[in-house]
Amino acid sequence: MTMELQNPRFKKYFIGFDQFIKNKELKSKSKMYHVQALEFMSWLEAKGITSMTKVTSGVMVDYHEYLTNRPKRSGSGVLSQSSINGHLYTIALLFEDLMESGVLNSIISLPKFNRDGVKNQRQIISMEQAKLLYEHSSSQRDRAIISAAYGCGLRRSEMEKLNVEDISFPTKMLIVVSGKNEKRREIPMSKRVIHYLKEYKYGERNNILSSVNQGQPAFFVANIGRRLTGDMMNKRLKEIIKTTGDEDMINKEISLHCLRHSIATHLMDNGAKMEFVQGFLGHSNIDTSHIYAIRRKRKFNQLISSTL
Repeated sequence: MTMELQNPRFKKYFIGFDQFIKNKELKSKSKMYHVQALEFMSWLEAKGITSMTKVTSGVMVDYHEYLTNRPKRSGSGVLSQSSINGHLYTIALLFEDLMESGVLNSIISLPKFNRDGVKNQRQIISMEQAKLLYEHSSSQRDRAIISAAYGCGLRRSEMEKLNVEDISFPTKMLIVVSGKNEKRREIPMSKRVIHYLKEYKYGERNNILSSVNQGQPAFFVANIGRRLTGDMMNKRLKEIIKTTGDEDMINKEISLHCLRHSIATHLMDNGAKMEFVQGFLGHSNIDTSHIYAIRRKRKFNQLISSTL
């Protein structure tokens, strides 16, 4: 990859970035910022991207993967996680400069990592295993719990706080009134999810509340009429998993949160755009949802390799 910019716009941005660094009083590392910004824009040119307005979160996923696999300049090994973080910080500064100069209207989401650069391994189940969970659910409430966690990708806390009024069957939407960071979002429901949630609401839930706490607003309720806790739902999930006899799921210690990650992965595997998955899960940044795109790409590459 050449490190000499050809695009007149990029050359202009690069010169502007130099002044931006000076104004930020970051002179001590200005050479590093220049080199990293130059590498990023050269990479964009090589990809045929000639405008910063065309840089999406998906493009940033690709660039992150490029950095992850790029050899060091010394030729010994690949970039360390701290070096990758440095590149991403430089790009964040570049985007900030382009925002201030009016080139960009909004900041482009960047992959973010914890201080050690290590992401916790997220256990997921297959679509076949998700089907097993439905088949071995012994009650309408069980199927509704699976539908909320897997079919709607809700966090455990969101399931616990879910109220009857938050689900609109006519519009086929489930509303998370106050998710993580107090964010509200609307989640489209599939026909199967609607079927199981409606079945539970008008069946088992009504029966439970017919004699106790009839004014209970919670969607998920315990047999005594109280709001069902996340711990209780997780416990019930583990009991369902045991009945499947699936050793893989049992050994993975699947939780409600794992079902959330599973549906995200399956959506990406079936062609959903990352921006949709990001909104579906309620992620503010690409920092979490970008891993699903990477997993999807690696899975695709493995499939291609196996056919050669």
